[in-house]
Amino acid sequence: MLMDNKLNSRRFIHAFVAIEQVLKKQLNNPPFGFSQMVQVLSTKNAIVKHHSFDLLEYAQLRNAIVHNRSGENYAIAEPHSEVVENIEKILKELTQPATLADVTLSKVYTSHPDMKAIDLAKIQEKHNYSMVPIYDKGRYIGIVYSKLYQKAFAMGNFDLTVKELLAYQDKKNRVLFVSLQSPLREIVETYFDLYEKGRGIVGVIVTKNGFMNQKALAVLTPADLPKIFELLE
Repeated sequence: MLMDNKLNSRRFIHAFVAIEQVLKKQLNNPPFGFSQMVQVLSTKNAIVKHHSFDLLEYAQLRNAIVHNRSGENYAIAEPHSEVVENIEKILKELTQPATLADVTLSKVYTSHPDMKAIDLAKIQEKHNYSMVPIYDKGRYIGIVYSKLYQKAFAMGNFDLTVKELLAYQDKKNRVLFVSLQSPLREIVETYFDLYEKGRGIVGVIVTKNGFMNQKALAVLTPADLPKIFELLE
């Protein structure tokens, strides 16, 4: 057990120093310490933001378990195994973040603005497409989802085109464009940040580089969040 405890302190310090180096690299070797780096990067890096409380706690723990004497470090306390496992998990997420490339994505169906809205609705119903991105000669112009039909049909507008249907979009809602390499934590943090500000995300369109007018590779909806959370656990 004693040997295991000593291993815990070594593992903790190794992970802490590795995280410190990651933060320094992201901030180009700033002239301040670990805790301030965490605070600064919490506004720029979704992973650091999510783990900021733990990271600040670990900075204090690091000072508590390491005593510097005559240029050598001595462990004067041993962290619990759960703490060690968590800091190593944070290090892995910072250096090897889970991305959309790790998620099984369904193929996306796209349409054009001149199509009849009722015909698109039938296609969505038949194939269970919750959202359909609309492109006009390769240019993204909007996304069709069930609430648009509800608004249009409630007003008695049944014979309209997809372009006319898009006029019912709520400007408060947003569509995110992300690349396959986008970290999952970043997508989740953005989703909840906008939700708290009263600006919900209708969906997330995945393209090769995250650009609006690139070909849509997949569409993520709020219903996909559980499988993303599972990968982040």
